Amino acid sequence: MAPIFQTSKEQEIEKKLSKLYNKCREQGLSDEEILDVSAPLLKFIKTSEQKQTRKKQTRFLLCIAFVIGTIAIIYQYDPAYRMLCVVGRLFSIQTLAFYDWTDIYFLDCALINPYYVKDGLTAEDCEMCQDLDFIEDVDNLDPKDMTEYLFDHVPVVVTDAIHEWRASKEFNLEFIKKLYKEEDVLAMSTVCSLVSESEEDFHSLIEGLGGTIPTWNLRWSNCEVQANKVLRRYFHRPYFLPDMVEVLGSWVFMASGTRRDPERAKKEQIHEKKGEKRYFSTTGWKEFKRNNKMQWMAQIKGQYAISLTPLAPCNETCQQFSFELNPGEILVFTPKMWSFEYMPYGEADAIALASMGDWE
Repeated sequence: MAPIFQTSKEQEIEKKLSKLYNKCREQGLSDEEILDVSAPLLKFIKTSEQKQTRKKQTRFLLCIAFVIGTIAIIYQYDPAYRMLCVVGRLFSIQTLAFYDWTDIYFLDCALINPYYVKDGLTAEDCEMCQDLDFIEDVDNLDPKDMTEYLFDHVPVVVTDAIHEWRASKEFNLEFIKKLYKEEDVLAMSTVCSLVSESEEDFHSLIEGLGGTIPTWNLRWSNCEVQANKVLRRYFHRPYFLPDMVEVLGSWVFMASGTRRDPERAKKEQIHEKKGEKRYFSTTGWKEFKRNNKMQWMAQIKGQYAISLTPLAPCNETCQQFSFELNPGEILVFTPKMWSFEYMPYGEADAIALASMGDWE
């Protein structure tokens, strides 16, 4: 019985071959002799099958090439590319509620490769910080000059970038508590990477600051797009960033002043050192580590003490810097070269905003 998927033409050919085989057997030919006689026909059939297979493979490859080519063209078309980025980010943000992929996102490799060598610092990279005695304060900074600071891994403090931000005028403890309570988007949103000394959930924590929670030191990031948009009403991209830098994410830092924590005030040890900044004790620091190419931190209210420590091998030739960041100042540095730590300092409550950036 012929297979049900054979065409009528194939069935007819099979009948003729079966009839030919029976005649050969009637003539007394063995199976080996029949195979030998039919070798040219079998060769022809095999060649035909190979041609058909190659045609199918060619059509498949052409389809794949067409799809890849179409995606490549769409990717090069800026509006479509931006739309893909938006959709991708929205999808990744929505998945955070079910799976925290941020640890994987910041890995250099998805799979561990024993032959992979990370792009680390070299002795040549350390040359720019060997003679660095203090962190420079600058204003009216051209983006081209900032590019040189970033490429040379030289940290800098910009003093004139945030005076026009609404955050500089409006942010304080009560305003932020009110913002996260009365702004519907923020009140309903979930924050990412909350770091706090309290076990309270975020909204309960914010509500209790200054009341049931007399002292605090916390930071968080708004992981939802709409929540980020609300926060962006109060600050914007710093004017000095070159066009090559893509700003990624936003963080809020808040800490109580020493007037709320007398014990911490007693522990603060300050001494003068050469340079324009004051230098602090090495206790009480909190690390903030990101793997982006650059990072900035804007001091909105109060003060944070900042510690920048050169990473190996530059830690052997370059010095560590510990200094205060004052209201209106933005610190810009490259995490590839510098380990970043901070701690609240001074009598006033401290509020700061931070963000990261990458470039190709």
